[in-house]
Amino acid sequence: MKVFGAHSAGGVLWFACAGEDGFHDIGEDFRVAVPTALESGEALERTQEDLARVLRRHRPDEVWLVAPESSYRAGYSEFLLRATVETLLILACNAEGIPVERKARQTIRGLLALPRKGGLATHSDVVGERFAPHWGPSKRDLAAMVALAAVKELSND
Repeated sequence: MKVFGAHSAGGVLWFACAGEDGFHDIGEDFRVAVPTALESGEALERTQEDLARVLRRHRPDEVWLVAPESSYRAGYSEFLLRATVETLLILACNAEGIPVERKARQTIRGLLALPRKGGLATHSDVVGERFAPHWGPSKRDLAAMVALAAVKELSND
């Protein structure tokens, strides 16, 4: 079993890949960014194709996407970027036949037995190893936490 954990921030999707044998190196595929020209249909199609290529290259069995904090506040342009990149990921997963689930941060906390206090990213030391570049805050660290939680959940099924 191989699972992608995904986290969206600032028009970028951050990825980590894990299985029962630990984390898997995904090389430069740890991030996919949405072009700044969101109004361009071509740019959106290109981003969806980029996501599909990453999925085909690594063939995860499932993708988990972490939802924003319940206290998430953002201006329209930031919210639009997040909604766009998450929607493109869901469409790419669907096109590749890969199940994708959006998971609440409370679910991730529960699966990883994390305390309720502080933002989820403040507990990224639970992962045990750091990936460079762009570990955090709130980048690959959250994607790794989501991937780890997915492995725990899916291994128990």
